[in-house]
Amino acid sequence: MEHCQRTNNRSLRRRRDVKQTGHHHRRTALLLCVGGLIVNLAQRLIVHYGLGHLFKLIFSLLCVGCLIIALAPRLIFQNGLSSQKLKATFQLPSQIVPRLRQALQSYCEFIRTAANQDKGLKFLQYTLWLASRAYEEDSESREGLCKLSWEISLARYATRLIAFPTAVEGVVNRSWASSSETYPETFKIIGDILAWSMLVYYPAEHIAYLHWKVPEWLANGRSGAFWCTWSCRGWGAYVLAEIIQNLLQWREVLQQQSKDKKDDNASAFVPNAETLAVLEKLKLQCIRNVLFLLPLTQYCLPNWDTDPWLPEDLVNFLFWLESVVCLYQAFVE
Repeated sequence: MEHCQRTNNRSLRRRRDVKQTGHHHRRTALLLCVGGLIVNLAQRLIVHYGLGHLFKLIFSLLCVGCLIIALAPRLIFQNGLSSQKLKATFQLPSQIVPRLRQALQSYCEFIRTAANQDKGLKFLQYTLWLASRAYEEDSESREGLCKLSWEISLARYATRLIAFPTAVEGVVNRSWASSSETYPETFKIIGDILAWSMLVYYPAEHIAYLHWKVPEWLANGRSGAFWCTWSCRGWGAYVLAEIIQNLLQWREVLQQQSKDKKDDNASAFVPNAETLAVLEKLKLQCIRNVLFLLPLTQYCLPNWDTDPWLPEDLVNFLFWLESVVCLYQAFVE
């Protein structure tokens, strides 16, 4: 009797598993079909109307969806429906609204600092440049997107006009040195290099910005490009010093792991969450600095604007990749 009951239970579980698997396969097939239709529709829109019209359509649909989510519950309450009917009828928006609120709250917390605002503007700047490459070379859409990208770049220049005293403070107080138990003196020297490099970078960039914005008042030939070259040389020294600092910090963390392993007499050391977070931060910072190296090498050359060493598209693409990593790093932290 018990054997028969166990057999029946196994049969029921098997039929239930087969049924659930069938539902899963049907949902997957439906999602693939819908995804294929969306991709096909997007291709047709791009071919017939251009990429700009596709962006406009997506933005319009998002606006309409947000409007429906915001107004639908209010309209239903006015028609006298109960809360249970409202919950049953609008179950999807009731799940979306809390997530939307949480996303907006996280965004507001992220964008609160000036540093994160600059990271967001940097990503927008190079994303606009990337979007311009979807249009033909002499088209008005491409020219307009490149102009918007350049204007955002100049806006970021303007936000740094008041940053020079921070470099002065770093030089005077030697406050840019990171703490280290293994390399304390080396990190002090690196901190001084970081501060002094920004002491060159900020004034040169400010002068270049003024020469570009008011050329009839200050500019003389390629004077803006000349000062931009010197600002990038200061920036390049900062990037190289920070790469050396990150590698030393990585080595110090690994040495500390080895020491803890010996103290605990453990065969395998498992790093804690704090150590993993430090290593992840150092890894992302190293990736960002490596992406800076080639563009900075070009901008440090005296004739980077008249005789470029690298193609402009490659330089801007590397900057776009760095902006993606930078934005991810900011969200992770």
